[in-house]
Amino acid sequence: MQAFFTALPNNTNMAFVVITHLHPEFESHLPEILQSHTDMPVTQVTKLMKVEPNKVYVIPPNRRMVMTDSKLDVAEFEEPRGHRAPIDLFFRNLAGSHPDAAAVILSGTGTDGAVGIKAIKENGGLLMVQHPHDAEYDGMPRAAIATGD
Repeated sequence: MQAFFTALPNNTNMAFVVITHLHPEFESHLPEILQSHTDMPVTQVTKLMKVEPNKVYVIPPNRRMVMTDSKLDVAEFEEPRGHRAPIDLFFRNLAGSHPDAAAVILSGTGTDGAVGIKAIKENGGLLMVQHPHDAEYDGMPRAAIATGD
């Protein structure tokens, strides 16, 4: 993560939304961890907020992230644990709000993200996937690559 955040020029007009698989009952320290690797403000989204450039927004445990226009919000999952796909949900939502979005798939198990990347690509967005050999868990990168998108 460090290189990803520090390689950005000062005049970048992008916001970063980090969606991970978090245990629903444990407190997340992801905002503090990310903050130690970037000068950009890092915020865990807990309520409706406007997305601003050069800021990092992080999903909280046991919630899905929703984007409407230039605002982020969180909502409860409708699916039971084990059937949730927070990355797919966010990518599909993002693609509808921001056709020029960029999506990044990093290390992870399962196939979450593989469906959502199709929406990103169909709406003219950019997709980047971590090489499976460099990923601690290669399931998500392999699933993304397997879509052919």
